[in-house]
Order: sequence, then C-alpha cells, then structure tokens
Amino acid sequence: MKRRSFITNAVAALGGVWLGGMHSAAEAADAGEGHNPVSGVPAAHLSSLLKGEQDATEMMQQAINNYSRIVLPEGRFAIDTRTLVLRDGVQIVGAGQGRTIIQSKGTFGAFGILGADSGNGDVARNLKNIKISDLTIDGHVEELGYQPFTHLLSLHGVSDALIERVAFIGFRGDGIYLGSGVRAKQERHNLRVTIRDCVFDGIAKRNRNGLSCMDCDTLLVENSVFRNIGNPALSASVGAIDFEPNSKANIYRNVLIRNCKFSNIDTKNTAAITFFNGMQSGDNIKKLSVEDCTFENCYRGINASSKRKRPSSPADDVSVSNCHFSNSLVSDISLGGMSGVKIEGCSFESTPGNKSAKGGIVIGRAGKNCINAINWHIVNCTFASMTPSGGLFDIFGARGLEIRGNKLSDIAGVIFNFPPDKSSGSGRYLSDISISGNSISSGNKMGRAVTPFLFRIADDINSGGTNSLINSACRLSNNSFPSSIRFQPGGSKSALESGLALALPTSGTWYAGARVQVQRDHRWYVCSQPGTFGSLGDVTGDVSASSKLVANVRDPGAALRAGQVITVGDSQRHVVAAVDEDKMTLELDRPYAGKTMRAEKISWIPPVFKPQ
Repeated sequence: MKRRSFITNAVAALGGVWLGGMHSAAEAADAGEGHNPVSGVPAAHLSSLLKGEQDATEMMQQAINNYSRIVLPEGRFAIDTRTLVLRDGVQIVGAGQGRTIIQSKGTFGAFGILGADSGNGDVARNLKNIKISDLTIDGHVEELGYQPFTHLLSLHGVSDALIERVAFIGFRGDGIYLGSGVRAKQERHNLRVTIRDCVFDGIAKRNRNGLSCMDCDTLLVENSVFRNIGNPALSASVGAIDFEPNSKANIYRNVLIRNCKFSNIDTKNTAAITFFNGMQSGDNIKKLSVEDCTFENCYRGINASSKRKRPSSPADDVSVSNCHFSNSLVSDISLGGMSGVKIEGCSFESTPGNKSAKGGIVIGRAGKNCINAINWHIVNCTFASMTPSGGLFDIFGARGLEIRGNKLSDIAGVIFNFPPDKSSGSGRYLSDISISGNSISSGNKMGRAVTPFLFRIADDINSGGTNSLINSACRLSNNSFPSSIRFQPGGSKSALESGLALALPTSGTWYAGARVQVQRDHRWYVCSQPGTFGSLGDVTGDVSASSKLVANVRDPGAALRAGQVITVGDSQRHVVAAVDEDKMTLELDRPYAGKTMRAEKISWIPPVFKPQ
C-alpha cells in the first residue's frame, strides 16, 4: 500500500478492526479537555508547522513537560533526533489515525521517537497511566531504510499504559518496544500494558518487529492489525510480535493477544508471533494466550525458540484458540519444546492451487540435542486443502502429546510424520502420544483426487517393525480413516492393521487396560500388568527404603525414559516418573518398598496380557 493511500484511508475499517477517528482536537481544547500546543503559534507559521515543514520537537516536549493532557490538531509534527520523553500520567491525543501524524527522519538510539523510562527496577516507582491515542507515528522506512534501534515508541518501566487507535507505520526498528532499560544490564519492568485498535504497517518490509516485548507482566494486545512487516536481510527474531527477553530478570507472562489480524508477514525467517523461553527461571515466563486471531500469508504463523525442558520443568502454559491460519509458507504453528501447550478450535487451510503454501504444526525441534514438546494437546481443529512439506503434524520429539477430535480434509501428503532422529539417540523422546477421535475425508477441493499417507515413520524409530511405535508409545483409538488411505510410502492401511494385530506386541511400553485384538484368533487381549519389553543391559542405581529416588544411576546406553516400567533388584514394578540425566537420578512413581541397596540392578519388566 502506498503511503498516501494509507494516510487517506487510515480512519476506515480495515480487516474487521474499527479504526475510527476522534472528534477534532480544537473541539477538545475548546471544551477544556486538554492543551493544544499550536494554539499560540502565529498564523504566519502555523500552516508550515502543520505540514511538517518546521521542527516541532521543542514545542512538543514543552507541552509534555507542562501539561498532563495534550490534544493535537490535524497535521504533521516533525521531530528531529531528540526523543520526546514521556512523563508520569501524560496523555497525548490526536484527531485520528492519518489525521494527526508525528513523524521523524532522524536516527535515534534505543529510546525511539517517543520514549518513557522510569530509571528504576522497582515497579512501585514505575511511570503510571501514560496514554497515547488517535494518531499516526511515521518512521519513513521506505526513504531511510532499516535502523534496528530507531523505534517509534519505547517504554521501560511503565504501569497501566494505554495505547489505542494509533497507527505505527514505516518503522525502521520496532513499532513499539517494551524494554527493560535503554542500556545493557539495566533492569526495568513493565506492568499492565494495553495496546488496542492499533495498526502496525511496516510498509517496505525493512523493519525489525511491529511489537517487541522484552519485559511485561500482564500485556493485552487486541483488535489490532499487523501487516507488511519483515526483513529478508535478517536471520531471526523478525516479525509482527516478538517476545525476546535477554536475561532471567526479564518477565513476560499473563499475555493475551486477542482478535488481531496478521497478514503478509512473509519474508524469510519471519513469524507473526515468536516466543522465546530461553531465559525462563521459575515463573517469569508463562501464561501466553492467542485467541480469535487470523494469520494470512505468513512465513510462519506462531513460532518459538525454546530451550530443552523436562516434564518437571516450569510450564509455559501456551494457549492458541479459535484462530484461523491460511497460506502459511513454512508452518502454521511451530512451538518447539514449549510445555503445557493447548491448540484448540483452530482452522488451518491453504488456497487450492497455491504451490507456495505448506503449513502444518511442528511438534518439538530437531537438532544435535533434540528438543521435545512437553504435554501438548491439539484438539477439535480443522485442516483443509493443505500440502505440508514434511507432515501435517511433524513430530520431532514429544513427552506427552494428545491429537484428538480433529477433522482433516483434502490433505495431500503425510498426516503424521516422525522424522529421523538427529540427536545421536539420547535426546529424543517419543512417549505418551495419543491419537484419537480424528477423521480424514476428501472433498476434491484441490481440483484433483488426493490420497494422503497416514504415517511416515523413520527407519531409526521403526527398527522393531510397524508396532515398535504405533500403539505402544503412540496409541490410536476411535479414528475415522478412509479405506483408501495408505500407511506410509510403500505400505497400505490394511498392512498397518494386520501388522499391528498379527500377534501380541513384543516391543514398547504398555499400561494396564490397553487392549489389542489379535488377528489370528480374533480375540481381544487386555494388559493386566504394565511393562516395558526388552533387555535394559548393565544398568544400576542406589535405592533407599521408602524413597522415590534412585541415585547414582549408571546407564551406559542412555536407554531409560520417563514412563518405562522397571524393577530395581527384585522389587515390585515401578513406573519411571522422571529422568534427570544431569544428576544421574530417577524418580519413581511411588516409594521403593525394599531395603536400602547400592549399585542394585535395574531391569525392564515385560507387560502381562490376558484374553478378554
């Protein structure tokens, strides 16, 4: 969109988000609602001032310093290279988006065109109740190019800030930066920030982010539009909204992104929303929600750069609900190893014939040290007319994964993809995976018949045959799959079924109550005692009476996994609740009932099946 047409139409309804203007600033001033800083400007200079031909920096700063509410008339206000420093309780109100425009062609430090800094890490001393509304802030990126720290608005140590009906356009760095200080090793904390009914338009896709959040406890972003943001010259952390803490002192939690529209965030390596939990310590990063949003033509929809975690690690608590994703170039959702993830009631689709769109959900992350998804739930979603590059569900590693009640139609390619392991066999988990109540259909919406593959399972996972993964670590139940579907390239659904049911299982971990139908006698068998098949080898550990911990574990083959069923010496069956590889410790599901022993042998114990 050209700049002139954006300014002209900024007060129109765009993407279902109301962007209406205010009453005039002159009316507000006449009604005693605030200070109009141009009221004393001689008529001979007023026209050029409001056209942005004269510098307005000093006039604006004096108004901020001396008045709690500044009401700006329609016009352009040119700012030089000095930041307009906001103070406690100040309100700046314009005549509407595209009518009142604060602009700068200068280069700033990390503070930006408008900035606030409490100067203190104590939230009790934060700057409070800053409000900016009904105007446009313009960085002229198409003329001046990328400059990473020239932000439009920069907030460090504010509480109860409200930004509404503001258009952030042409930003050279970020549109809004919620920071933790303008210099390294400073500490600031933002608290209760609301961004509502705003537009973030990168114009030329030579930006950093529409909104960067290094620190904010309780952030609401709603009814806002993010578009044309990116930078092909940058490798990562570029897009519409980026959460980027750089120390364990930073906080971002209680985040809600609601009813927002993300479009054309499509340059390489960008994402509409990126979460980073690498600085998580305790509860400083948690409770992240995305609701009722639309994602159109994004390189990635929602992405994460995540650290490796265990089930016992602090949960991220990520919720993505009732969102719509269309024509994502790489993936719709890729949250790596984030924990406590729920994706519910979302719809995913690609336009038939769009050969660039891939999409899908990436679960875990590949690498030398595989990052496993922890406790994920993907439920009651719809997927239509998609051609994923790997699988619709790319499962690199998971410790707790539920895929339930989803409806899939016209999927060309693999549905459930388990790629090869790149972590030398020690870091990847595929455990406690449930696929249930899903349906697959074909409506010929892609203009051609499509026959999806149900699974692609890498040879290094599937070395024990088709049942080494399916129905042991990965359990199938109550799904509706068409007879034409194929198990994986080279196989068929009937071969899958006969392979699973030819005989009782001989591999994997099985829990009490699991049922298997054996084809040769058409009988059902139920697991009466849990167990794990196989020989564990020379594995030992130290146990203490009445303790759940097994210490000084020696496991040369790194074979022990959470969820496996073991015995220690001649004791009863135990389920491994957790494995701490760093401290060489196991946690059992219940206290050890035997005597205190050192270097006691640890063995897998097979399950017991009985006919029903």
